[in-house]
This record gives sequence, C-alpha cells and structure tokens, in this order.
Amino acid sequence: QNKTCPHCSLDFNQLGETVAEIHLEACTLLYSHPKFSSVVRLLTEITNQPPSHISVALLNGTQKEGVDLLLRKFKEENQPVPRAHCLICLDEFRIEDMYTFDCPFSHRLCFDDAKRLVQSSIEGKSTAKCPSCPHILQLEEVMQIFAKGSQEYQSYEDIILGNAINSMKDAVACPTPNCGVHVVIDNLNYPIRCECQKCGASFCSICRLPYHYRVLCQEAANIITEWFRWIKEGAKQYYETQGKIREEAKKIQTVLAEQEARLNELRKDEEWKSNNCRECPNCRRPVQKLEGCDRMKCGHDYHGGNNQNGCGSSFDWRGAKQYEPIIDFNPAKKRKLELPSGLNKREWNENCDSCRNPIVGLKFNCLHCPCFDMCEDCEEKGESHAIDHSFRIMQE
Repeated sequence: QNKTCPHCSLDFNQLGETVAEIHLEACTLLYSHPKFSSVVRLLTEITNQPPSHISVALLNGTQKEGVDLLLRKFKEENQPVPRAHCLICLDEFRIEDMYTFDCPFSHRLCFDDAKRLVQSSIEGKSTAKCPSCPHILQLEEVMQIFAKGSQEYQSYEDIILGNAINSMKDAVACPTPNCGVHVVIDNLNYPIRCECQKCGASFCSICRLPYHYRVLCQEAANIITEWFRWIKEGAKQYYETQGKIREEAKKIQTVLAEQEARLNELRKDEEWKSNNCRECPNCRRPVQKLEGCDRMKCGHDYHGGNNQNGCGSSFDWRGAKQYEPIIDFNPAKKRKLELPSGLNKREWNENCDSCRNPIVGLKFNCLHCPCFDMCEDCEEKGESHAIDHSFRIMQE
C-alpha cells in the first residue's frame, strides 16, 4: 500500500486508513479534472505552500474565501484575451493594443494604421475620418494617438481651426504660403480687394491673385502671363525694332525672377484645379468634390456648411464640365509672342505717372494700382515701380 498520495504527495502516515482511502478517492477524482492540477500549481506559487497542503485545503473546503478568490483570479488570467481585426490591414490584434474610435460603433484600428490615417489627412489639409462610418476624428482623439505636444497634434489643431473659420460666412483665406490668416468680407460673390493684416498681401477675393483693377479674374491671369513673356523676351525684341537697346539692369532681372515665381505659382494652382475640379454650370467657378454623393452646390457643402465663393447653384458632378485653366500651363502649346508693331504711335493725351511727360506709343497700365500709367521710355529704362506688379500693354 502506498504511503503517500500519488497525486499530491500527502503522507498517509498522518491519516487513518479510512481517511486515507477517502482522500485518495477524492484526490483521484479532482486531479482527473483538467483544471484542477493547474489550480493547485497556481495556488502553490501564490501561497508558497506545498501541493499537499493546497490539495488538502481544497478537499476539506478549508480557507474557503481565500481559495475562492484565488480561483477567480485563476479564471481571469486564463480566460481568452479579447481580440479584433484592424479595419485597414485586417490583421488581428489584442483590443488593448488597438485604437478605438469615439464613433457609435466603436470601430478599431491598429495604432500604426491609426497614425497613418491621421498623417495622411494632415498631408491633405483635411480632417481624418473613421474608415467604416462618417465619424470625424476630434482633436482629443488625435491627442490619444499622438502626444499632445506632437507636430501631428499641432497640425491637426490648425486644420480644425481653419475649417471652423472656413465655415464662417464671407471669410477668405490669404493666398500667401504659411500665412493662415482669413479676411472677412461683405460679399463672396463679388471681387473685393482684401488686405491681410499679417503679411500685408493685397489679393482678389474671387481668384486670390494679387488684386487687379478694371479687369475680371480670367483676364487678369492672362495679363500676368503676357507681362512675364514681355519682360523675358518681348521687350528686348520690340525695342530693337525701335532702335533702342533694352537695359539689362539688375532690377530687370529681379523683376523677371519675381514675375516668373508668380507665374509658376499660378500655373501650379491652375494645373491642380484642372485635375481636381469641375466648373459650376452657372458661374463657371471651380468646384472640388471631397466626398459623398455627386450632388453638388456651388459655394458650400450640399447640406450646408464650409462656405466658399460660389453662386449657390445645384448641379451633378458627373455631368459638370472639367475645369479649364485660365492660363495655358502646357509649354508644348505655347503660342507665338505677338509684339506691338511700333508704327503710327498713338498720342494718349495723358501724362506718364513716372516721368510726367506725355505718353506716346505704348502705354503700360498697372494692373494692381488704382491709377498708374507709364510710357514706353520709362518702361524701357526700368523706372521705379513695385517689382511684383504686372502691366497691361496698350497700343491703341
């Protein structure tokens, strides 16, 4: 006969024969249960008691409260860990290793994809949205994904602030890069001269080019393009036909660089609109579709908010005409430069605002000044004027 229990190593010499038989029968029954041996091992580690003492305590029901507490802990530690699939990469993760959106459905992403989602929206200057529902991430959620002082948090805060300003009626953003100031005007549908209080830029409320007097936005863009071509090549050719030598002064090169930078910026803006926008059938303003159905409304979101320049007309995105650039940004389609003839020079019966002499021949009318006209002699000499201003060249 065994002197010890084969299961828990209890010394039977400490028990009577009858008690030893009862213990052996009960211990055999309990150890046959798949969880019992695990419970004994766990209690042994926690209490630092030998297995025999733990088994006896379990069999006799002693220390019931402590044993029940340990059993509950054992069940909690051995229950399955909740897991879920990321909605983007579809990999499975523990829920505690995922980010849960504050949307009604508690959708989840792994933290890597949650970070990429926010970073992508920041690059696009827009707010991030849950990939499975219309929920838009709030600033508090971005703070949970990134640290509050992170660059992502600050950039997202700027986007939310900008969206709030854009939703205001009659607010126009300054076109100067990284300025971020908005100007409130009386009427978004009429070209108004806006002055930025931060950077000092003066721009048109409709096209956001430097403000242009006496001409519409499309014509202003064409004048800026023609003026650049005049400075770059036309002026020299014209003055040579008049027996004059164009002064290659340092200022002329500075003007050329300034005008080229402005024209390149305008071309990039027009090319982007050509690829991403359609024309409102009523007013021909460019309209961009960000999300949602194809029902569009010129000037703001179809169901309200995000007010911009526009006439308010409703139209279908699929049936709208692709936006046509107001300037030709494709070098392959560059048309031949048309030079003034220089013959039969007109007398304008007005004086040059630079030299005060009567204007004869070409008249250069500043696009960005309320009233400034210059004669061809002063233009040829590169007389002083704002280098970022463009001129309309008038022959008759």
